[in-house]
Amino acid sequence: MSDMGLKTQIEKLLKDAKRNCVFCYGRARLRNTDAEKNQAQNSVKKMQKLYEDNYTSLRKEDAPADWIQKSLDNKRVCMDAIDACNKCDKTVDTLNRQLLKIR
Repeated sequence: MSDMGLKTQIEKLLKDAKRNCVFCYGRARLRNTDAEKNQAQNSVKKMQKLYEDNYTSLRKEDAPADWIQKSLDNKRVCMDAIDACNKCDKTVDTLNRQLLKIR
């Protein structure tokens, strides 16, 4: 996958995840559904898969170590964000704040 294609996909998924997290947080007192939470988590899971695939391809290509480490770190941020979202009590926009760590 091209680098620009990857960045475009990740930016879109990141935007969707953050938006749905804020919706989930904002609507927590209005209704008791997890539709936004599920959509946000699905976006993050797709990002995690993209970072994992990117990490694997970078290792195969023998890319610079900092690129490989960045991809691995971002994958871990996604995994941590999903865990934090699962524990979220909707008093803060947890997933949104976790995703700020992606570089």
